[in-house]
Amino acid sequence: FPMVRPQWAPPFGEEASPWQFWDPNHPLAQAVVSPGPPPVTAHMASMLSNPDMSPQKARTYIDTIMGYLNPRIHAALQLQTACSFTSIEEPATVAASVEMFPNPATDNVTITSTSGPIIRYEVMDINGRLLRTNTVNSDRVILHRGRLAAGTYFVKMHFAEGIVSRKLVLD
Repeated sequence: FPMVRPQWAPPFGEEASPWQFWDPNHPLAQAVVSPGPPPVTAHMASMLSNPDMSPQKARTYIDTIMGYLNPRIHAALQLQTACSFTSIEEPATVAASVEMFPNPATDNVTITSTSGPIIRYEVMDINGRLLRTNTVNSDRVILHRGRLAAGTYFVKMHFAEGIVSRKLVLD
């Protein structure tokens, strides 16, 4: 679906697929879509509606859609999944006592809880794939970034009273 970007000047008021990016030298990008003259390649035509395409721009749009919109759709439709990384029924007192900082982060992240020890935590990517898990049994945890790339993650913390999830952004 096109997304309107306010800085666009006429005649371009909309942009199709802002999450698209590719190698301009790839054979599909070099396919001729209009014989011309001069011949127009798929890459040239796509640059008209997406002139600043890049992997960073694509990830920003995808993170926004997946990290913001999808959990809200999930909650609004009251969907139940077997491996959901968001918890709709978090224990309120535990959830209120959890702090994760800094967020966004560039290196290490500190997680604290004043209502009880964090038994273990799990780090998942935006698609729900488990990337890291650690048993800590402590009220203060330092999550080391390690090899986690820049992007959006979910940290699921297990307590005796239940599970609390938080979104984590790494720059």
